[in-house]
Amino acid sequence: MHRAAFVGRERELAALGGLLDTARRGHGSLVLIDGEPGMGKTALANKVVHRAREQGWVTAWGSCHEGEGAPAYWPWIQILHDLDSVGDFFTEQDDGSRFRLFHEMIEVLRRSSMEGLLIVLDDLHWADLVSVRLLLILAAEIAEHRMLVLGLYRRGDLDSHGNEVLSAVARERATSRLTLDGLTRDELERLAETTLESRPEPALMRAVESRSEGNPFYALELLRLVRETGTGGLGLPRDVREAIGRRLDIVSPGTRQLLRVASVLGREFTAGQLAELAGEPVAAVLGLLDEALARDLAVVDGSHTFRFAHALIQEVAYAELPLLDRQWLHQRAAAAFDGDESAIDAFAHHLRQAASLGSALEALTATLRAAARARSQLAYEHAAFQFRQALELWPLLSDPPVAEHELLLDLARCQLRSGAVADAWQSCHAAAELGLATGQAAVVADAATVIRGTSNANANPLCGGIHALCRQALVLLDGADPVRQAKVLAQLVITRDAFAVSGGSSEMSERALCIAEASGDLDARFLALQARQVELVHPRHVLERLSIGER
Repeated sequence: MHRAAFVGRERELAALGGLLDTARRGHGSLVLIDGEPGMGKTALANKVVHRAREQGWVTAWGSCHEGEGAPAYWPWIQILHDLDSVGDFFTEQDDGSRFRLFHEMIEVLRRSSMEGLLIVLDDLHWADLVSVRLLLILAAEIAEHRMLVLGLYRRGDLDSHGNEVLSAVARERATSRLTLDGLTRDELERLAETTLESRPEPALMRAVESRSEGNPFYALELLRLVRETGTGGLGLPRDVREAIGRRLDIVSPGTRQLLRVASVLGREFTAGQLAELAGEPVAAVLGLLDEALARDLAVVDGSHTFRFAHALIQEVAYAELPLLDRQWLHQRAAAAFDGDESAIDAFAHHLRQAASLGSALEALTATLRAAARARSQLAYEHAAFQFRQALELWPLLSDPPVAEHELLLDLARCQLRSGAVADAWQSCHAAAELGLATGQAAVVADAATVIRGTSNANANPLCGGIHALCRQALVLLDGADPVRQAKVLAQLVITRDAFAVSGGSSEMSERALCIAEASGDLDARFLALQARQVELVHPRHVLERLSIGER
């Protein structure tokens, strides 16, 4: 990033430098750095990385991508690449233990931190939820390691679930917060002197200060516009997107159009990807990118990966594309990822953006593949996201290959596994409504038995709704499906109000267990055994409860 963008952050750099020294002594910490777009979060992190490398630290950087094309665990995958430790992480997990997966990941980080490890997680507000949950586990252990983690994010761009988990991260003993505010008038003047290579006129500084409100990136865009066009203070744009648009006006038409095409690929892209999408030779693309680099609109990492200098530049370039051109480019971009299962998320994302061009069926199929992959990686939050995207595509198809209630139930199962129980019940309820409307007993029964572990009707408000749905399911089943009947009977016992049970009767759970054992279905048997445990509360049943526990 342009060195001038770092003006005014010396105090924050000194504080983070102190945390590096503390971490080297074996007392690691995590710092959540928040600020509005353009406040210099990434520039500050880059400075800390440079200082850490000078001191012999190992450094790793993981960026979260805006949009829907990144796979689950994406920032951690990048960090493992930096540490040369990818191995078999985040592939299909046979034992279904996410705790073990997280523990092994943290063990890799611990081994890499023997001489000091600095990790930067950029744009955490765009992270998939499972990646933030992994950060929560790391935050609980980091104090014992020679490790410093910087998490950069925009507080206002977090969704409710992300904000909840990040708030839990902030409560850990080794976590601190750092908020970046706007630059002062003196700092803006230093920024102007560095950018313009001369002392700015007072009128210009007043205009920059009032327009930018101290935002370093916005101020820098305004000053670059002045430097490149000679615009006076009175002619400066009033918002940052207009400033970026005016700077894009300066570049050649070919470069501007290329940046628009590149914006479809996201914040980062390679020359090869862009050449294929634009239908131009790589040499011609590199020639046009040289101008973008010279104008500080893009930066290059080594000689392979290009990146928009700021997310707002990509947003402005993308907004300039007509809707039909966007969809056509997304369709072309999808072709580049076709057949690459590791890039199934990007493939599905581009197909969804082009769905109205006739690729809705292909988009749905790819989205379901992405959901299945995320679920096999124990990334249930990401799988739930993919199922929600599939549900949005479903109405676009005249003959969908999968029923809407199946998508809702798959979504509910993933939500339940991720801990979003209330959301899972909403999805179950929506599926049940479809089943009740069409008289499909199996759908209603499945919707009633997705949620597990809700056995206290007085403490858990979901029990009443689940219990009522079980009664409706039993009427519809009418004994025709033994496995589902056993599950629904068991769920009915588990979710009913214990104070409403009279005489200590245990007939319903006993009936559920008999049907389940006769069916041979393990899941039905497990749920029926749970129902027996819930129902046999009297001390005289203690031996049977012990037997059930063993079984």
